Amino acid sequence: MRLRARDIEGIAKALREYKPLNGDFELYLFGSRTDDQKRGGDIDLLLVVPDSMVDKMISEKHLLVSQAKRYIEDQRVDIVIRTREDLTTDPFCLSIQSQLMRLV
Repeated sequence: MRLRARDIEGIAKALREYKPLNGDFELYLFGSRTDDQKRGGDIDLLLVVPDSMVDKMISEKHLLVSQAKRYIEDQRVDIVIRTREDLTTDPFCLSIQSQLMRLV
């Protein structure tokens, strides 16, 4: 995994500080940063939230990215937001299943 421990901690801290989530989330890394042999690339994150929060989180995704960037150096961050059920039913989630690395 090509993500520093302090970056993981910073992103997790930003998400924990986001009050509507109330700490109820799972966070996964996927994409090129999961492969130690690759170079560069943005930080692709899958944020798993309760069904009742998904619409709010999608509409406020830019706030999450902004908060995360307060704790990490200037790196591109992309957050995909899904529900727990989506992990087993959503085509995108199924396609990245083998890459997922749980961070929080």
